[in-house]
Amino acid sequence: MQEKPVLLLGPGKNPAELSQDKLYVIGAGVVIGIVFLVIAVIFFANLTAGTTSQRVLSEQTSTASKEMSDSKKSDSGKVQEVMAVSPTKSGPTPTSIPTPTPTSAPTATPTPTSAPTPTPTPTSIPTPTPTSAPTPTPTPTSIPTPTPS
Repeated sequence: MQEKPVLLLGPGKNPAELSQDKLYVIGAGVVIGIVFLVIAVIFFANLTAGTTSQRVLSEQTSTASKEMSDSKKSDSGKVQEVMAVSPTKSGPTPTSIPTPTPTSAPTATPTPTSAPTPTPTPTSIPTPTPTSAPTPTPTPTSIPTPTPS
């Protein structure tokens, strides 16, 4: 006599139901994994995008400050050269070029304009005139008089 293998499925469970339960668990795991992966990709994309923009911004700032310091050095060197020339030598006298002062454009202040408030026009609602229904006039009915026989 053959022995049936004992499956530890629990009371009332058959192998078909067990395989279906496994599919649900696997499917839920896959869905949760995909959601987690999408969140991780978005998070790291934002993280690297932030550092990239910060790097570009810092490079622009350092380039601009370097250019300004270079122009200040060259300007100060020119001023020192002009001052180093002695006026007793013959030749044209050097003239210093005035440095332009930055001017800020005047800011236009917006003038508040008040919109005219519309005055409500009163609308009159026509009152209905009561119409009386024609009263029926009673028609006289003749009662037949009995004839004496």
